[in-house]
Amino acid sequence: MSSVLQALRLKGRATAAELAVSLGSTADEVDQELASLAEQHLVVERTTGRRPGWMLTGDGREQYDASLEQTRTPEVLERLGLTYHDFLELNASVKGLCARWQETDDDGDRFEIIEELHSVQDKVAPSLRSAGEVLARFGAYANRLAAALEKAADDHRFVVSPTVDSYHTVWFECHEDYLLMLGRSRADEGSW
Repeated sequence: MSSVLQALRLKGRATAAELAVSLGSTADEVDQELASLAEQHLVVERTTGRRPGWMLTGDGREQYDASLEQTRTPEVLERLGLTYHDFLELNASVKGLCARWQETDDDGDRFEIIEELHSVQDKVAPSLRSAGEVLARFGAYANRLAAALEKAADDHRFVVSPTVDSYHTVWFECHEDYLLMLGRSRADEGSW
């Protein structure tokens, strides 16, 4: 499966620079893949509006779905299901911490929230690394979450801002990736 198609499915819309950060690639590599995918009519660039960027076309979504079905072997589903259980146990904590962050401007409280996110990270990282043994991209989430926390100490956008690869953004994408892989929905499991 194309890593760019995967990232666009999770993000909805993104610039080449945003994709490069998420994928740990260079902007040039992402630009080349986007050009190739655009020639195949799998992605389209929206250049106007409030949030310009690349997005999947209908054909791109169909190709993503077909690739997803090929990846969903019984062994993959079983192993990811086990790591997803560990992830989901921490989901409410992350949602609560992110909500607290948005409700406060007290530096002491924000420091405490970052410390609590570090505790969450210590718990979720081994599970994501195990998931990474099944599908490599899941292991990358552990690294992206850790990088967001490291940056959050100096730049508070890296806690919840959707404009950077923040802890909340990466957590949301990881959660969405699990749901898509496992064929579940947020509504069914009540995990908005």
